[in-house]
Amino acid sequence: MLLFLISTALADPMLTHLKEGDVAPFDGRLMNDEAVANIIAGNEMSVEQCEIQKELAIATTKAELQLEIDYLKAELETEQAKNSTLLELRDTEISALRKEMKPNKTMWAFFGGFMLASGTSLGTYYSVREINANNQ
Repeated sequence: MLLFLISTALADPMLTHLKEGDVAPFDGRLMNDEAVANIIAGNEMSVEQCEIQKELAIATTKAELQLEIDYLKAELETEQAKNSTLLELRDTEISALRKEMKPNKTMWAFFGGFMLASGTSLGTYYSVREINANNQ
């Protein structure tokens, strides 16, 4: 069969025009085996070319989509690293601020001294007033 197709594909196709009343009972064209083989080979070649174009389009689309996936993965990894760094920075800042927010011991000493002095002053005032009230 393959030998037949190859031999018929190399021959020159011949076409004959017929009119009504000739050997054929209708208007049309009569083709020899070489012409039919040429048409079949052309159709098969068109089908193969279509398959090749389809495979190329699929491969191109897959490559483009894979590139987009790889880009998005890289972007995700970058964003995750950025997020991790920002969270570490935030935690460090919070820790530093908490240390600064703790009241110093000197502050407690100041308030304690103020309260002791106020209490002593009030005690002295009431004692002196009592002494003056008893002497009169």
